[in-house]
Amino acid sequence: MATITSNATGVWATDATWVGGTAPNMAVDDAIVAAGHAVTLGSAITIGAGRSITINATGLIYMNASGRLYLHGGLLTIAGTLDIAGAGALAEFYGSVIMAAGGKVYITGQGYVRFSRRELQPVVTGDHTVIDFGKVYGYSSGPVKIGA
Repeated sequence: MATITSNATGVWATDATWVGGTAPNMAVDDAIVAAGHAVTLGSAITIGAGRSITINATGLIYMNASGRLYLHGGLLTIAGTLDIAGAGALAEFYGSVIMAAGGKVYITGQGYVRFSRRELQPVVTGDHTVIDFGKVYGYSSGPVKIGA
């Protein structure tokens, strides 16, 4: 188990993108996208219980059409930008998301967020922005409730 920080702008699965030359294994590692780095997620990854991804201020995770971020009890902290584009998705969402001051989420094109539970209790600190909010789905038979 390690905390692995981005070394440069690049593709998530490319080892050279990460300090130490190894991409994070989200089953056992935590990941940090450093300030000023843009990391493209073009495959599916799962943040399991006890694991986390942090996007630092001015950092970016760009999820293209093949990008899927499954939040299975883990933690996603957004102080930079999460850009869900094409048909990318934040899916099977049952974990925690912290929107820190200055954090932004863009959902464009066919991108979407899909919740697995009826209620989402986001933790929001400071100013944050959700821009061009596209599709939000819930698995429950009732409406998705955001907040208390």
